Amino acid sequence: MKTRILVPLLVGLLVTATALGAEVLTGYLANLQFNVVNNPSEVYASNMNLGTIYSNEIGTYNTTTSMTIGQAGVYSINVLNSSVIDNVFGWFNITIKILNSTADMRYTIIDGQYTSYLNPHNVTMYLSPGSYTVQINLSYAVLPDPQSMSYDSPILVVYYQ
Repeated sequence: MKTRILVPLLVGLLVTATALGAEVLTGYLANLQFNVVNNPSEVYASNMNLGTIYSNEIGTYNTTTSMTIGQAGVYSINVLNSSVIDNVFGWFNITIKILNSTADMRYTIIDGQYTSYLNPHNVTMYLSPGSYTVQINLSYAVLPDPQSMSYDSPILVVYYQ
């Protein structure tokens, strides 16, 4: 009875050893190499809802949001769709303050014309990894005869350079 178990076991071991011994590494056919780069930052948008605005209306809007920087580098904040601003507002001033940093951006329009010569309508800064609180202050005056429209799109954008 022992030979009935022992013979098949020995035959199985012999076949397995022969199959494994027959394989010889002759070389590599391909090498895989890549880098994964995630978004260098997370920007949390603040919704600035001015509601319905009317001719000659003057108003302010203040909000706070945050950015989490994962990769150190140069970032810039730009105003988008300035033509929309030009067609609705006679006076428009956005001030951005990034706490824990020194960035201060002003975008000013008076009488439908971009006039802020001291500070450009974008700001570029070096940010180290970490969390930043962003204060956005908006002051505006609507033109006497603004273009009628509804607007629901981004106004400020952050780029990693």
